[in-house]
Amino acid sequence: MEKPQRFRAFLWQKFIVLPGVLFLAGLVYLSPTGQAWSPVTWAFVLTACVAGSLLYVAAAGMRFYAQLDGDAVTLRLASIAQSFPYAEILRVREVGKYRVRLCIDIDDPGVHRHVSFDLLNRDAFVDALLDRYEDVTGDELAFDQAA
Repeated sequence: MEKPQRFRAFLWQKFIVLPGVLFLAGLVYLSPTGQAWSPVTWAFVLTACVAGSLLYVAAAGMRFYAQLDGDAVTLRLASIAQSFPYAEILRVREVGKYRVRLCIDIDDPGVHRHVSFDLLNRDAFVDALLDRYEDVTGDELAFDQAA
């Protein structure tokens, strides 16, 4: 059995809080309290904010991934991991530069669901998924490349 392959998720949504931090820092700077702070205090505050932001982004990047193992695709895109056996995957589609969309069978005739996620190395993930799907099921997975 092949060892699991893990692909890092591209979490552009996690960066949305960083402009908010800059906005709040600007408000503090413009306030009477912020105006009274010395340059040394501002250097300390700025260093703490940058370090905290980097830790936040690094921690988020370590927790979010897509993994291909022997019998399923496992996605950890929130606080829980969710696995989809290869046999339940109906189609994979590339959308844009980073996004992958899986069509998953939910055991209801004519009904399926879509799971979309962004990966840093989308092409490698799709290639590995197509290969693993064929190895496990013996069939080729339907593949679309969106315009």
